[in-house]
Amino acid sequence: MSIPHCCKNFTLSSPLRERIPAYREGSACCHGCGIRDYPIAPAVRSGNVAQNACLLQAGASRLLCWHETRFCQIFYATLGDTLEVVRVIDMPEGVRPFEISPDGGLIYAQLSNIHGFVVVDVQTGEILQTVHMSPTMSPDQLSQPFPFTVNHGLTLTPDGKTLLAAGSVTDNVVIYSLPDMRRLADIEVGREPNWIIFNNDISFAYVTNRGDDTVSVISMSELREIKRIEDVGSYPQRMDTAFVDRSKHAFR
Repeated sequence: MSIPHCCKNFTLSSPLRERIPAYREGSACCHGCGIRDYPIAPAVRSGNVAQNACLLQAGASRLLCWHETRFCQIFYATLGDTLEVVRVIDMPEGVRPFEISPDGGLIYAQLSNIHGFVVVDVQTGEILQTVHMSPTMSPDQLSQPFPFTVNHGLTLTPDGKTLLAAGSVTDNVVIYSLPDMRRLADIEVGREPNWIIFNNDISFAYVTNRGDDTVSVISMSELREIKRIEDVGSYPQRMDTAFVDRSKHAFR
């Protein structure tokens, strides 16, 4: 399979073999997940430097949220249909990793020069809350030009009750309960944490630390780092997990 332009990141649908929505510079596209056949659905142009995508099942359609260097775009797409831009949410600065609440009403988004994240109302586009993470940083440390980013890495548990946010310049991951935004833990990880994912049963969170080429393993029951995996390759960043029936599929 060949994808034009630079593929920056991807997200997986559930079940795995339905769709893999992917994004690349300036456009979004959908890929079927057959092992031998990867049809590419029509792409939608979204501007320059597309960065990330989130996918949410919403009845028969899917809510696809897309962020770029300056604003956030929201798409509604039904399987087999062309992606259509239905709303654009403008942000005050570059949008980094973000997640959507399970009911589709809120976006939790990291911005380039905020040591923390914002909570955005999907319908109105209003920033409802700005959460500042520890430790406190000075304005000089925060006000650097794009592509600099203070934090890069944010995820929600599937039930929407717990949020994990990476402090990329402070080498920590902070865990919050939702919706009260109570801080549950502040965990030291490796250098420059960049991405956070869960395993299948949400018992562990994995954090790529691109500054020292490691992956931190966080126990969600103990809320602490229990292992740091070394020798994972140079500059680890995005990652995802999936369970595959090896009796039916063979990856080459």
